[in-house]
Amino acid sequence: MHKRRRKKYRAAGLCLFAVLCAAAALAVLWMRWQTKPHGSALAWDGPLRAVYVSPGESGLAAMDEDALDAEWDSLLALTRSLGLSAVAIDADPVSDAVLFRSKEYPVTDAVAGSDSFLHKYDPLAALCEKAGRSGVAVCAVTDALSAGALDALRDYPVTVLAQSETPAAADLSAPWALYAASCSADFNGALIDYADAKADPQAAAAAATILTDAGQRAPLLADVPQTLAVAYPFAGEKIWASSCYVMGPAAPGEPVLVNGQEAAARGENGVYGALVALEEGENVITVEQGGQTASVTVTRPVPAAGGSSGGETEIPHDMTVEVEPGTAVRTTGWITSLLYDPSGDGYINETVRQGAVTTVVSCAETLRSGYKTWAYQLASGDFVLASNVEVLDAVPGASFTGAVATATDSGETLVFEGAGTPLAYTSTRGSSLSVRLYTAGIAPDFAVAGSSMVKNVTVSPLDGGVELLFEFDAPLWGHSVEYENGTLKLTLTRTPTLSGDLLAPLAGVRVLLDPGHGGQDIGAMGAAGASAPCEKDVNLAVALAAKERLEQLGATVWMTREDDSFPSLVDRNRMIAETQPDFFISVHHNSLALTQDTSSASGAEAYYFYDASAALAQSLVNNVTTATGRPALGAKWGYYYVARSTVCPAVLLETGFMVNPAEYGEVTDEATVRATGAAIAQSVYDAVAANGA
Repeated sequence: MHKRRRKKYRAAGLCLFAVLCAAAALAVLWMRWQTKPHGSALAWDGPLRAVYVSPGESGLAAMDEDALDAEWDSLLALTRSLGLSAVAIDADPVSDAVLFRSKEYPVTDAVAGSDSFLHKYDPLAALCEKAGRSGVAVCAVTDALSAGALDALRDYPVTVLAQSETPAAADLSAPWALYAASCSADFNGALIDYADAKADPQAAAAAATILTDAGQRAPLLADVPQTLAVAYPFAGEKIWASSCYVMGPAAPGEPVLVNGQEAAARGENGVYGALVALEEGENVITVEQGGQTASVTVTRPVPAAGGSSGGETEIPHDMTVEVEPGTAVRTTGWITSLLYDPSGDGYINETVRQGAVTTVVSCAETLRSGYKTWAYQLASGDFVLASNVEVLDAVPGASFTGAVATATDSGETLVFEGAGTPLAYTSTRGSSLSVRLYTAGIAPDFAVAGSSMVKNVTVSPLDGGVELLFEFDAPLWGHSVEYENGTLKLTLTRTPTLSGDLLAPLAGVRVLLDPGHGGQDIGAMGAAGASAPCEKDVNLAVALAAKERLEQLGATVWMTREDDSFPSLVDRNRMIAETQPDFFISVHHNSLALTQDTSSASGAEAYYFYDASAALAQSLVNNVTTATGRPALGAKWGYYYVARSTVCPAVLLETGFMVNPAEYGEVTDEATVRATGAAIAQSVYDAVAANGA
């Protein structure tokens, strides 16, 4: 009996022992499986566009299992939010330790500290597992691992890349460089540094929009010829100055001699330039390069003998007429200048649209283009040239009882109730807009119906008119007064802000780009001559690059021309009124008189008319010069026709000089064109970002 019981206990013990051994074996196998590389991360092929993490620089090497798991989740979430599908981790040792299991190197102390008999955490395996579930590829970057450790690394589901062959991290502060590189055939990708992306997710997202749209583009400009020629001066030309700048195309690398002297001014594409003194009479200008010769003959005329007869020449008068005080006139130009001094076109106090009616209080004679002409002083005190208005038979009455608001994509339009198109002056003061109307009657209880923007309207008398002061919760971004259907229309524009979508931050922002000149108007001839890219061509190329980059950021972009056509200045300004953009930028390139040495002319400058455009002008200069390395010539006031709009910030940008051979080589370089366009887009982004989200 006792023997049978002992045998039974012995059998039970053996079974228990067998179960314990099996459990131990399974535990060991489980532990080994846990430390074995596994997961389903995707393989990567092609140019690398990834978030890059360095264990040493981002503190990963000091993290334990829980912290690393949380950091991997953060890394993958950031990667997905940027629209990217790869992460790259620096697999080189940090303080002789690595973040994966290898016989050659110990795992980091923080990870090893959590090891137990049954559990060994593998950071890289955990990343691969999480990445596989997220649809993200993992690349391991190394140049310093031993052969054995490298073999172990290849057991993981990662793409192993050499550090020396991996693209550099993008400079988030210079997106123009990344954009220019991303458009070339040899682009091998770029990395977005994890630490930088966490510090500035908006800049990281802006860079990601470039990476996700990377790919070779068709050239924006034709090649510059490299056959030796004299592009300027023209054969047979008469030049009255004592010197002229000789320039033209040539082969790069070889010296060019101009009248036997080497031309020091050269562009990377071979163009040359040199200042040549001219004698009175015929001058033969000869250029030579590598056995080739080209020449032109120009004439510096001899001044005629004798002097003035002493008699005075009567200045002729144009077809304008003097009118009586009280005469009604209506502006006829699409935009018309109101001058505080009629003696010059630059003395502009206000710009008004076509159809404004007012009365004349007096007339004054002035000069324009060698002719006497009349200027009419108006009830507002300013002058208008008689050639810019039509005389009316009677003074049309104008009176308004209120206005009705209609919502637009970017704000509201207020249509005045009543009749008349009186002359209007506008100005902004903080969160209010002053509209001063002359020769018009306004109801004292004037109010705006249906507006979500106008909070209050105040009516105040003026000398010869009345002021309407519209008050808002926030400053206006833009406004305009137009005369339509026999009444007055006031357009109000809200301030644009970032959309909140990291990958389309400019969604809802509208930009009108104006490539200057076009068609028969070539603008400035470049150093390579009229048969090479001229200003109109380079303007269009830069604008197209800016359009593409702006659209990558989510903006809606219009252009005044997208081919070699010629919209008039009125057409261009009319498009501002039709599209109601948030930004208008007219793209140009500079020139100088070719009677001087133009080889030192360099830099970018921008012109604005209204103060509201000054910040955009300065930002354009800053970004373009940073992107191209050219001098900053500043933001300047100027009364260029296309910049005279209150609809939105409107700027005329001169990005570089066409007649400096070295700078011409830059402005016609494909990568520089792309970088310049991206710098323009960056200025729009910066302006919107400054307004908040």
